[in-house]
Amino acid sequence: MIIIDRRKNPSNKSLPNRQRFADKVKDVIRKSARKAIGDRSIKDTSGTGVNIAGSENGIKEYSFTHDPETGITQQIWIGNTKYRVGDKIDKPPESDWGSSGGPGDPTEDEFEFKISYDEYLDIIFDDLELPNLENKEGTTEVKELRRAGFTNAGVPSNLSIVKTYSSRLSRKAALYWPKIREIEALEEELKQQDLDVEKRQQIIDRIDELRRKANIFPFFEDIDLRYNNRVLVNKPITQAVMICIMDCSVSMTEDHKITAKKFFLLLNRFLQRKYQNVAVVFIRHHTTAVECTEEAFFTDKESGGTIVSSSYQLMKDNVLKRFPSDQWNVYLAQASDGDNYPEDADTCVGLLEDILPRLQFMMYMEIRLQQFMYDTYGGIVDTELMKVMHTADAYQPNKIHMDTVTTDSQVVPMFRRMFAKRYA
Repeated sequence: MIIIDRRKNPSNKSLPNRQRFADKVKDVIRKSARKAIGDRSIKDTSGTGVNIAGSENGIKEYSFTHDPETGITQQIWIGNTKYRVGDKIDKPPESDWGSSGGPGDPTEDEFEFKISYDEYLDIIFDDLELPNLENKEGTTEVKELRRAGFTNAGVPSNLSIVKTYSSRLSRKAALYWPKIREIEALEEELKQQDLDVEKRQQIIDRIDELRRKANIFPFFEDIDLRYNNRVLVNKPITQAVMICIMDCSVSMTEDHKITAKKFFLLLNRFLQRKYQNVAVVFIRHHTTAVECTEEAFFTDKESGGTIVSSSYQLMKDNVLKRFPSDQWNVYLAQASDGDNYPEDADTCVGLLEDILPRLQFMMYMEIRLQQFMYDTYGGIVDTELMKVMHTADAYQPNKIHMDTVTTDSQVVPMFRRMFAKRYA
């Protein structure tokens, strides 16, 4: 038997080459994170481009040349009007090579390598995990197609070749082999010597008829066709809710908000890789808290002081009732510059003691200016809100991760520290 594969080449046949190249320039792609994330919406899933220079990333092309000490070449370079064959030219000093190239100097061509957003996030989220991960199946259900055997009717795209051919063979066996067995019996009868001429002719005619019927067996008939059958079933899905809290008081500048946006974007994408359904809730606060849209969360400005407990109270009274912890995996992400009224500290701690048991994990990112982080002895000075976090963490160990950044370029490293795998 000869099998000829006449299928067309797949459209993604170069995928292994792309993956090898992405692995080679992984560090370059990771460094581009701080530049690519800031301009994205949390719901943006488009791809991105990474600029790569050949000499910086080990992708230069090598070539064989003559040894300059021993090789002999005879060549007239294009555009030469000064030298003739046989003239000796002194080798220029290395200091004069500059950017024009010289021995061992690789090409400085730069190009843009396009990667999908999934490929981009695969590198960002490499070796990360969610702490306290649970797959709680909530009341939310989706319709899902599932295989349900085979049917005799359907569209050509659902035709099961294997099952159809098996059905054809079964039908052929049911109709063909009885004729063969009858033919064999009649041939044995012909061997008898006491048969008269008329009886012998009747047997021969019957054998010819059976062979003719056996040989005109059709290859396929409608009764042989089998189609894959699929039915819609209800399927409960694993789900999570990400509650984003951010200080929008006058002390939170636009740079603070851009840094916070990168953090919330990364977290949302990370959760979507762990859960099938992810809801996002935005709470902004100054002295009072309000649930808002994503656009208002990152753009609206407020004046006045900061009372962080107002956001925790809103979360407890409203959000957690809509997303009960027995059905939803609840994650709290908070970004702030650390400001809070000292008188509000006890209220915050009390609310967190009530909220933290209902959460899978809480992430607190503090955005501070470098010059205000250290005391005269070089020690880190805790803000009012950071003190609250340390106190709450003592009551609920391993439920809060706290970290501090000073620039948006530190968000990705901070995120990787936050969700690094904890090995026993």
